[in-house]
Amino acid sequence: MDQLRAVCILLILWFHTDVYYTGSETIPYGLYVTNALTIFYFISGYLFFSQRPFSLRHKLNSIVRGMVVPYFFFTLLLAIPKALVRHYALTDVLLNILTGQESWFVASLIIAELVFAGVLYLRQRWIFHLLPIVALALVWLPCHADCFTGPDIWHYRSALLALPFLYLGYQYHQYESYFQPLRRPMPLAVLLLLAIVSKVYVMSAGIKMIIAPVVVSNYLVFLIDSICIILLAVGVAKWLPSVSWLRWIGSHTLVYYFFCGAVPTFVAMLLPPYQGPYLMTVLPFLVVCLLTSAIVNVSYRFLPYVLQRH
Repeated sequence: MDQLRAVCILLILWFHTDVYYTGSETIPYGLYVTNALTIFYFISGYLFFSQRPFSLRHKLNSIVRGMVVPYFFFTLLLAIPKALVRHYALTDVLLNILTGQESWFVASLIIAELVFAGVLYLRQRWIFHLLPIVALALVWLPCHADCFTGPDIWHYRSALLALPFLYLGYQYHQYESYFQPLRRPMPLAVLLLLAIVSKVYVMSAGIKMIIAPVVVSNYLVFLIDSICIILLAVGVAKWLPSVSWLRWIGSHTLVYYFFCGAVPTFVAMLLPPYQGPYLMTVLPFLVVCLLTSAIVNVSYRFLPYVLQRH
């Protein structure tokens, strides 16, 4: 799964480079960003499964040490530069950190994993087998319920939206042998065709599929599109040869995410203004990748107590 995570984080870096360098969203968000994020959620659920009995205490400790501590460390580290560059009041940035508004994806993943861990614990204790129904109901709520109009503290709406994908990843890992047929050429071709049809429909119908803030105008299409592309991506990833640098990126994606906005912003400020053609975006993207990778490498080398394996 590390190589698949690497591809997803590179897509996120491309999106931020595209936005900050060109000044606009040249390639529509719904074509690939939503899918990269739902794949991340799926992989988190995949890694949840273990042959050993589920331990809520162990999982909570893993979430706190592997995600909560890095969240506060890196968002606080970036607080002053962000306040200076974007002309924010430092107190506003600090308030955003405390309420989970900085590095929103990590914040939503923390909440999603906490909720998912709690549900698994209840299922273990009370033979709670309605998890698929609960997951689908919870993901429906932030898209449709009128009561979800208050502050999106720690991006709990995105966390609810993530739950079915965590569940799918968990089930995929638990029954992986049953999913083996989906990795054959014909099923992959069918999934690819479904994905293409889905994207054409999404673009032509103007369907919104944004995860933060949650703006999903067609819940059913969102689920079908996301699940088809997740299964397609996982199947293709199993066919790919092992590439060491991709595996390295994939195993360090957490820190990449903390800097996926800051580094493209910094690079865009240094480079001459974008004047086209769009192919010129490749150069800043490569600079962003190299600079972010250098920061990630230094972080993991010199901050071992902050970056516990999750």
